[in-house]
Amino acid sequence: LVPGKYIVKVSYVGLSDFQTTFSLRPDEVMVLNVGLLEYNWQPPAVIIRADRERRMANTPNLTRIYTNSALLNGSGSSFLETLRGIPGVQAAPTCGVCGTAELRLGGLAGPYTQLLINDVPVVGGLGAIYGLAGIPSGFIRSIAVERGPSEPAYSTSGIAGTIRLDFLSPTILADNEPELRLETSSSGEGVVEAFGGFRVGKVGKPKANAIGWAVHGGGQYLRLDGLKDNYLDAPLAGRASGLVMYEKKVGKYLNAHVRVYRERRLGGELNANWENRTGTELYTEAIDTRRLETGARYQLTQKWRLLAAGSLHDQRSWYGAANYNATEATGLLNVIRSDAVQLGNRIRAIVTYGPSLRWAKYSDNTGIAGASYNWLLPAAVVNVDFTKHYKSSGYGPGDVLIVVRPLMPIGFSARIEQHPVHGLLVMPQLGGRTEIAKWNLGASFGRGLRTVNLATEDHAFLSGTRQVVVPAGLPPERAWSGGLGVGRLWLLGKSNRATFQFDADLFGTRFQTRIAADLGEIGVVNYVIAPGAYAYGTTVAMGLTFYNGLEIQGNVTVQRSQFGENDANGKLVYQNEFYLPRSMGTATVELPGRLFSKSSRFAQALRFNLNARATGQQRMPAQPFDATISGPRPEYSPSYVEMDALATFVTKTYIKLSLGVRNLLNYRQETPIVGGGDPFGPGFDPNYVYGPLVGRRVVLGVQVPIGKSK
Repeated sequence: LVPGKYIVKVSYVGLSDFQTTFSLRPDEVMVLNVGLLEYNWQPPAVIIRADRERRMANTPNLTRIYTNSALLNGSGSSFLETLRGIPGVQAAPTCGVCGTAELRLGGLAGPYTQLLINDVPVVGGLGAIYGLAGIPSGFIRSIAVERGPSEPAYSTSGIAGTIRLDFLSPTILADNEPELRLETSSSGEGVVEAFGGFRVGKVGKPKANAIGWAVHGGGQYLRLDGLKDNYLDAPLAGRASGLVMYEKKVGKYLNAHVRVYRERRLGGELNANWENRTGTELYTEAIDTRRLETGARYQLTQKWRLLAAGSLHDQRSWYGAANYNATEATGLLNVIRSDAVQLGNRIRAIVTYGPSLRWAKYSDNTGIAGASYNWLLPAAVVNVDFTKHYKSSGYGPGDVLIVVRPLMPIGFSARIEQHPVHGLLVMPQLGGRTEIAKWNLGASFGRGLRTVNLATEDHAFLSGTRQVVVPAGLPPERAWSGGLGVGRLWLLGKSNRATFQFDADLFGTRFQTRIAADLGEIGVVNYVIAPGAYAYGTTVAMGLTFYNGLEIQGNVTVQRSQFGENDANGKLVYQNEFYLPRSMGTATVELPGRLFSKSSRFAQALRFNLNARATGQQRMPAQPFDATISGPRPEYSPSYVEMDALATFVTKTYIKLSLGVRNLLNYRQETPIVGGGDPFGPGFDPNYVYGPLVGRRVVLGVQVPIGKSK
C-alpha cells in the first residue's frame, strides 16, 4: 500500500462488521488485529475494502468496487458526476432544456439498471431519474457495480446490472470530526454540505451505538447562454436534502436511515421564470420534486433478519403547454433466514431464503389507460453460495481464519414473484469466481424481467414535442444476460515500489421481449414491441500506482445495442439504439506534491488530478430542417473529449482547499434545441442532446473540520 489514510472493513457471515481508520507512513509495517462479535448477519461473502483499491469483490457475482479516493478525483461534486469516472457507466443527459439525466450500464438505458443505496433499493422510475441529484459525494464510501441480472432479493428489474452505493457508516462519522464542505464555480454552481456523527447509548455504559447525519444544498443560480440560442445552457435549480442514519452493532444489529429531498428546476428560454411556467409566451420546462426514502436492516434472531424499505415521490412538472403530475410510492419487506451447511471438510454452503413482499403504487394525470396502478407483489427469494474456507489451527478452538480470496465461490439466486397483471415471474441467476495463476476470474448469468412505465422512463413521452404511438397491452420485458470478468494485480520492482492492475469485462443481453422507442420518424416517438433486441460490449481498465503516490488510470468501453422491427415484407431488420455511445473511455493522472517540491510538508499535503473523458458517436433522433444550422441534424453525433483539472492542498489544521477547472477544453455541442424559434410549433424538439452544454468554468472548494477533535 502507498502511504496515506485508509479505511478497512471486514465482514463475515454470522459475525459483526469490523471497521477502522488508520494512516500508513512510508516504510511502515502495520499489524491489524481484527475482532468480530457474534450474531450480525452479512452477505455470504468476505469483502475487505481499502480506501485506494479498485478491485473485483470476493462475491459470486461479477462485482467491482470503487472506493472513495478512487471516485473523488475531480470528476464531479454530485453522485451523478462521480459515476462518470467508473468504467462502463454513463450518466447521460436526456433533455437539453430541463437537464434530466439517467444512469446507463451494459449498453442499456437507465431503467434497466437497479440502484441500491445502503442495501435499500431505489425502485420506481421517478426516483431513479429525478431523485439522485441531492446525494452528497463526500458522503460516499464506495460504489459497487454488478453486471448482469443481480440482486433478485430486491426486484426483477436489474437486467443490465446493479449499482450499489454505500455511505460512510455512522460509526466512522461518530469517531471523526464533523466536516463542512463548500464549493462554487464561475458558471454559477454552488454546493454546501455538512456531515458528522455522534455516539449514543445508556448512561454509565460505553456508547456503542452511533448516529450519522448529512445535509446537502446547492443548485445553479446564473443564467447562461454560451450557445447563443436564447435558451438556458443549464437549468436554474435549487435543491436541499437531509440524511440521518442509525447503527446499532452490539446485540441485535440494526442499521436504519431516512433521506428527504426537495428540488425545483427551471429551464427554457433565457428569460423564463417560475411564474410563467404554465403560459405560452415563453417556452419553459419546470420540475418540482419532493421525495422521502427510508430503509432498515434488523437482525431478528441469530438466523433471521429483516429488510424494510419505503419511498414516496411527488412530482409536479411543466413542459411548455403540457403539465405532468405524478405520485409514486413503493415498499419492500424481506424476511430472510440464513443457514450454513457444511459439505465435507472445506466446502460450505450458505443458504438464505424467505418471503418477500413488494408494494408499488403510481398515479398521474396523463389519462393513459393502465398508466396508474396499485400492486402488491408477493414473492419468494432464495440464495445459495458455495465457498471454500479453512479453520484456523493457531488461534484456539472455534477460531476462524478469514480467507481474503476464496478459491471458488459459486452462487445461485432466484426470485419468484406473482405479478397481478403478468402472472408468475421467475428470475434465476448463477455466478461464480475463481483464481487461476494469480488471475481473478468471475462470471454471472441469469434472467431479468421488467414491467414498463413509459411516463416515468422517457422524457419524449411527456414533453408533447412528438406524437406518441403506443401499442396496446405492453408485456413485461424479458431478457437473458451475463458477464465475464478477469483481473490481475502485479507488484513491480525489486521492492514492490509500484503496482499494475488490469481488469476486463465482457457483457451481453439478449431480449426475448423488448419495448423500444423508435425515433427514426420526424415528429413521432413510436414505441414498438421489438421481436428481437440485444446489447453487448467490453470494458477494459488498467491502472499503474507508484510508491510515491503517482497514479495513472485508464479505461475504455466498446458497446453495441440494437433492436429489430419487421419491415413491409415481414423481414426482421435491426437498427442501432438511440443515444448510446459506440465507445467511451476515461483517463486519470494523479500527481503527488513530492514530484514538485522537496518539502515534506508540501509532498504530503499537495495533489494534482487530471481527468479526461472521451465519448464516441451516438445515434440521434430524426430531425427536420433546422434553421440554426442551415440544414437537417446529422443522424450520428460527433465524438468529443472533456477534461477536468484539480489541485488540492491540506493545511496543518486539516482544512482541505481545492482549485479546479472543469471542461478544460471548453467543448460544447451545438444547441440541442431544434426549431427553437417556434417552441410551440410542430418542428420543436429539445432532445437532440449528446454532450456538455456548459463550457469551461473554474471551481473553488473548501472542506473544514468543525467541532472539537475526537
